[in-house]
Amino acid sequence: MELQGVIWPPHINERPNSVFKEKLIEFLIKPFTQEEYDRYFALASDRIPMVKERRTRNTVAYYHWTHEMSKSYFDRYPDLAQQFSLQRNNYTNGLALLRGLFFWLQNIELEDQFRPWSDEFKKYRVVMECL
Repeated sequence: MELQGVIWPPHINERPNSVFKEKLIEFLIKPFTQEEYDRYFALASDRIPMVKERRTRNTVAYYHWTHEMSKSYFDRYPDLAQQFSLQRNNYTNGLALLRGLFFWLQNIELEDQFRPWSDEFKKYRVVMECL
């Protein structure tokens, strides 16, 4: 049985129409697959060794510093991690959050882009003043 994708969180529907929003919704409603969930979860929670650089007079050498790990996407975006942990038993919503993260990272250059897991736009109200 194949589960249909979901638009999660639902505040995405309340945002103004844009190319980013349309493409995001197309991406979110794809059918759910466990393999995709596992792959995105591994990418979002992965911590790899830091890459350090050593400069000498003639060259710059890059090497992996095994004593310190880099941040995962969940570490970089704690609001995403919090929402994901609330959806821990709902795999379709969890996959939608992960899809939103990676879609945003791949399409960050689009005009009117937004972090799909964040509803910060509700905090602000646009006031048009007539002159």
